Parts: sequence; C-alpha cells; structure tokens
Amino acid sequence: MKHSKTLIVILFWIGGLEVPAMAQTDGCQRKADFGGNGRDWAFSFSLLGKGYVGTGYDGISLLNDFWEYNPTTDKWIRKSNSPAYRSAGVGFSIGNVGYSGSASLNRDFWKYNPTTNSWSRLADIPGAIRYGKPLGFSIGNFGYVGLGTDTNEQLLHDFWQYNPDSNKWVRKADFPSDFTSTVVAFSIGNKGYVGTGENYLTQQITNEFWEYDPDSDRWTQVMSLGFSARNASVGFSIGNKGYVGMGFVNGTGMSNDWWEYDPVTNIWTQIVPCNADGFTSFAGVGFSIGNRGYVGTGLNSNLEWQKNFYEYSLNTAVNPTAFATSAILYPNPNSGVFTLSLPIDVEAYEIYDLSGKCVARKKGVELSLTEQLSLDLNTGMYYLKTIHQDQSLSINKFSIIRTN
Repeated sequence: MKHSKTLIVILFWIGGLEVPAMAQTDGCQRKADFGGNGRDWAFSFSLLGKGYVGTGYDGISLLNDFWEYNPTTDKWIRKSNSPAYRSAGVGFSIGNVGYSGSASLNRDFWKYNPTTNSWSRLADIPGAIRYGKPLGFSIGNFGYVGLGTDTNEQLLHDFWQYNPDSNKWVRKADFPSDFTSTVVAFSIGNKGYVGTGENYLTQQITNEFWEYDPDSDRWTQVMSLGFSARNASVGFSIGNKGYVGMGFVNGTGMSNDWWEYDPVTNIWTQIVPCNADGFTSFAGVGFSIGNRGYVGTGLNSNLEWQKNFYEYSLNTAVNPTAFATSAILYPNPNSGVFTLSLPIDVEAYEIYDLSGKCVARKKGVELSLTEQLSLDLNTGMYYLKTIHQDQSLSINKFSIIRTN
C-alpha cells in the first residue's frame, strides 16, 4: 500500500525580531586612538578591567609592540613587547593571565603576567605551523587554538585544548567546516562559537556558524549570521550574548554592521551599527570589558591601516522595535509542495533548519512574490528570514508536522 506524505505547516511569530534600518550612532563613541601604528591582524584580549592589543602588520613590517588600554582614563600605555614579531596571532585570557601565540610561521605560545609586565614561554602549539589566521578563545579554565592553513596552503581542521595547570595541549574534535581561515570566535558560558571566514583553497567566504561543547567534545552547526558571507570580522561576548560585526561582506565590501547572537533562541538579531566617523574595519581587533565592547585598528574602506578605536555600548545599542513580517506559507495541510507569499517590500529570503543549514533561499525577489516551494522537510522547527528594501531583517519561526 502506498502512503501519501502530508506536511502541516504552522507559521508563528517569535516576537517579530525585525530591526528597522538605523542611522543613529547611539552607543558608539570614539576613544583615544590606539597607541601604536595603525595595523591589521593584531591580537587582543581583556584582563582585569583593561584591554590589551599587540603585534600585527602596519603595511611595511610585522610588529611586536604590545599595549594596554585603560577605559577609566581612556589612555594607552605601552607594555613589554611581545616576544615575537607576528601577524594574525591568537589571543585570549584565563583568570588573571593573558595568552598569545601562533601564526607568522610560528608554533610558539606565551603567557602575559600584568602584575610583573612580563612574558613567559609555554609549550608550543601542536600540529602544523599555522598560517591564514587561526582562532583562539577560552572557555572556563581552558584555552582553545586551531584552524588556519599550513605553509602549503592546505586547510587545517585540527583543534586543541590548552590546560594552564599542566602546560599541556590535548587534541579535540576537528572543526567540521572547510572555512578554516579568518574566522571569528568567542565564548558564551561553557560553549565556544566559531563562524564566518574563508576557505583558502576556493577563496570563498561564508556566514555559517558553529557551536563547540567541551563537555561532549562536539561541534554543532547553529543559525548562520545575517544574510551575507563575510570574513576578517570582529567578535566578542558580553554576558550571555555574542556580538559580531565589521569585516568584508560578500557583495558589499567593507561593512560596519553589527549582529547579536542569543544562544538560547539560536537567533541573530541585527543591531545599531557603529556609524561614528563612518568607521569600518577589516582584520581589526575587538574585546569586551564589563558591558562595553571595544573595536578598532584594521584596514578602513580606503585600505589604509588605521588607529581608530571605539567604545560600543551594546546594551543601549539594541533597537527594541520588533514586529512581524506578513509572510505566509500555505496550504495547510499539503502534500510537500506549498506556497510562500511575501510582502511587497521583501528583497530576499532564506529558510533554515534548527542546525543552521539553509534549505531554501532566493535573492532579487519580485514585488509581492508568491511562489511554490517543493521541499522534502522533516518534522521540526524552521526559521524564515526576510530582508526588506530598507535593509531591515525579519526572522520568523514556523513548524512543519509531517505525517505519512
């Protein structure tokens, strides 16, 4: 006996999550310029209420200078030089100590003690010599380093955990994506998040994002960032939210947009950009201190190495306005082919499953689009993302119940 497949589509709104296009500069203030030369691919971290930035490339040579930023006095103070000249190194902090190393054809790894203003060499980072911007972040009492490319421009997927108590590295589950270079990374609670970046072999960039759970040593794909692929962005976390912005956005060029990630809902929400001075940054630095984010340096839209530095009050920058798009999926029930009807101001849409995989997308949507979709979707929750002519974004959640 043949069994027909029926899809029951239920579309409901999750608080709208539409953020209108915004031109105000609320929450973003220019601070004292970075103390050293303008540069890209510096490393950074925050420690004991202060920010630290070092090394990088200024258009002429690799650098080894290292600087401390005090948000209370808005001043930069030069500290002991990093032990190596490097570009695209990793940086993170654990407890009262900062860590940096890798990249620029080195495996070396160092810790910085702010009390003594001194560097001490630690066990080298295992694996191949890394090139092509590896990642580094910390979760609790452990550090994590990996990815990038090797000296033969082959993709590196290996991922390592560092234990500061034993000064040893342990290999963890390989990163499952081929976008292993110029990624952005941060941690929220006891999870790590890695995304965007470039596949060095194909020269393609992505907007995909992944969650790492150290307890299960497992990677899970989460909702992709925004609508556009990007690389060389800035990222950090504040409280229980993650933030990503800037970088090079595919089809747009240098961008100043900012996005907030909520791991509870697995949703990215576009927030107020940092419009001060028309600031954009490719391969800049970013870190957080308390409830403030700090971004700066990198290449600007004129491909100039810049010293600009900004404080971003992200808790005040989120635009609370939220309302639902009038998109409709029908009929209900159906046989696996359903109609998607969109309002007249929609320019593009994407449909994602809960793992973050895009199952349907279209750009250049005609006015008042109505089209049939044939999707072999399993029972579960999905997200419909629509981008409007004013560049506002709506994210709506819908359920598919499938019966045979």
